[in-house]
Amino acid sequence: MADIDPDIYSIKSRDSLEKIVNKVDIEHFKCDYWVSPATVLNIFDDLSRATDDINLNDLLVFLHNIKVYPKKRVQQSIFNKSPQTLSKKLDKVFDAFWLIVDPESHKYDNNVRYNEPPFQLYGVDLFMAVDSTFFPIQKPKDRELEIQYYSLKHKEHGVKLEVCVSLTSGRICWVSPEIYRGICHDLTISNASGLVKIPLRENERILGDGAYISQQYEHIFLTPVRNNANLPAVQLILNSLKSSQGSIVKNLFSRVTTGGCLELVEYWRGDDLGEYVKYIYIIFYILDKFILAKEPLRDWN
Repeated sequence: MADIDPDIYSIKSRDSLEKIVNKVDIEHFKCDYWVSPATVLNIFDDLSRATDDINLNDLLVFLHNIKVYPKKRVQQSIFNKSPQTLSKKLDKVFDAFWLIVDPESHKYDNNVRYNEPPFQLYGVDLFMAVDSTFFPIQKPKDRELEIQYYSLKHKEHGVKLEVCVSLTSGRICWVSPEIYRGICHDLTISNASGLVKIPLRENERILGDGAYISQQYEHIFLTPVRNNANLPAVQLILNSLKSSQGSIVKNLFSRVTTGGCLELVEYWRGDDLGEYVKYIYIIFYILDKFILAKEPLRDWN
């Protein structure tokens, strides 16, 4: 954990954070709280429109929990709060976020992909790329659930979330309204999530990797061509271009898993899968609205 000014751990008001912000190394701050002090204030303002029941210290405890995911006794020592008080703080911010983030009410606008000209490849207009990512969970005790959540690809149990990223803006433009069991194939998820039913423009396709190869959906997805060993040079180049453009989604996922080093996602210890799923949605909301809004995944200008 980074060497953060101890005054930060007792901050409750906007004024308190603004006074101390110039004393803090931003990168060190982000090591403990994932985002910059300025972004903390933006998130706090967003939550304050939904509820007046939280303060900045509550939010800092919550962000610290996502980023570092410390054991309770460690967090108790850092913030000098009892376990009961810390739990209340986490619950308050969690509930406030869910008022905003619940997929039943919060929808990503996939039409934002049309704000800029498309990336054109092989006579096809590409506005967004799709992929699913895997989040590990503890092995279910129920034998049937153990089978359903086990991923042969990842060799562990987990859940999957489908996300589309705009190739033109570098922002998230689709998140599946549900999270799926680890056994599910990416194409199965696209069918279940409703992604395959999104209206597309003439000549438009959604860029996907080899998991989306399907005759049934070839009018929806543009994918690499298999059997690279026997492909002509032109097709190999096209495959390479498809792969490089599609990597924008994997770049996004790396900000949450490996690149983002969000310990809560990587090392979830809880038994409540529903709570874990909600945390995942909250994380992607923060990522898109407060991080990618300033630093999109790809700048096309």
